[in-house]
Amino acid sequence: MEDLYDFTITYGLIPKVLPEFKQITAGGALLGTGIESSSFKFGLFERTVTQMEIITGEGSVMTIDKNKNADLFYSFSGSYGTLGILTLLEIELIEAKPFVQLSYHKITDYKTAVDKIAQISKNTEIDFLDSILFSRRNVIIMEGKMVGEFPKNSTFSKNSQKNFPSLKTQNTNNKQTPQKIKPTLSLRYFWSKWFYRHVFFVTNIDSEKEENDKGIVHKDFLPLKDYIFRYDRCAFWMGTFLEKDTLKYRLLLGWLRSSYVLYRMRKLWTARNFEEKLYTHDFIVPHENVEGFIQESIQKMFVHPLWLCPVTTNTSNVENDQIQNIIFSISDSRNKINQKKNSNLGKIQDDLFVNVGIYGLPDVVDFGVPYRECFDIVNKYMENFACFLNAKKFLYGSSYYSPQSFWRCYNKNVYDKIRSKYNAHLFPDIYQKIGNCGLRSKLSNLNKNEK
Repeated sequence: MEDLYDFTITYGLIPKVLPEFKQITAGGALLGTGIESSSFKFGLFERTVTQMEIITGEGSVMTIDKNKNADLFYSFSGSYGTLGILTLLEIELIEAKPFVQLSYHKITDYKTAVDKIAQISKNTEIDFLDSILFSRRNVIIMEGKMVGEFPKNSTFSKNSQKNFPSLKTQNTNNKQTPQKIKPTLSLRYFWSKWFYRHVFFVTNIDSEKEENDKGIVHKDFLPLKDYIFRYDRCAFWMGTFLEKDTLKYRLLLGWLRSSYVLYRMRKLWTARNFEEKLYTHDFIVPHENVEGFIQESIQKMFVHPLWLCPVTTNTSNVENDQIQNIIFSISDSRNKINQKKNSNLGKIQDDLFVNVGIYGLPDVVDFGVPYRECFDIVNKYMENFACFLNAKKFLYGSSYYSPQSFWRCYNKNVYDKIRSKYNAHLFPDIYQKIGNCGLRSKLSNLNKNEK
């Protein structure tokens, strides 16, 4: 994602949805589901894709979009390479500005925070929205807005004017800073304070902060790139499980705490050792069920912080007959909810979900034994509970679904039909690839290699 950002920003543009880890690929964001704080406006990364080039099971190259082979186009997202091999993407871009003004709201009740997120998500003047739940009584909502203008004589402006004549740039009389914006926060250095720790400090430790009439307790100005990849160092807060966040530690070993390095270190563990210690999963939950999901996840695992990121389904421009083909994404679960509420279902309207990111060391008091002794039970419970609430789990991590419970969450009939139509049986079935049987086979192979 960093390469994509660096290329598009030379034209004064960025992707509508740009996931927060620098080493995530565009293909990974599509096939494995991608989300960011602009998703409350534009939906998941897949909703910004306008065209794909894929290689089918027959070996032929096919270009697909919402008008050509639309059923495969809409079902491809989240399919983890089980419907074809992705070779090319066309995505939508938006005009960028050099800085982000970040405003922090402190909410002392997570139930109120869920409603506040929905309320702020209707604000069309902001560009970014997400939240960190530090505890039930300490939730920080962050709304961001791109501000400033690129200097007229900069590379950004020159490329924008040359390739995108419709974009307007401000006449600054060759000044380098058309708007006098001085960043108050920088996250670009490996010794910089980890973002989530900064958020906690400026909203909690500094007791002199008072809310203004809009409920804002603090504001930051930071460079756009720093904001986009603010969670990359420390991988949200997973780097703190290895060492505490101190300046001395960051100066010595902070360069080892990027999301990429942490991911490589995770590969040194066996899958079982990782799953026994850390719970790292994302669930996209319908807004009306978020409160119950948060309450249950805290009660069962007591993991803090949680990442809350609102996301719209953004399917208002999807034809009715194609809605069912969105198998592994959120519009399908919204479709089920609407069918329960209204048997005469018309065109699906955009609606709000909230991604609940649970990344931490569980303390499972409810089960009476340490997490390492019941991690499979906890995982199965959370998967089934999410399905009960019409939520969807991102499938990037290990899954513990039985075949029956997995296909209760996803439309197997449509999936099999598309695999058959486009001769995708050369590729593994998605449950075989990421499901419980896939995990068992991986663990079995690992154990054999260890022996």
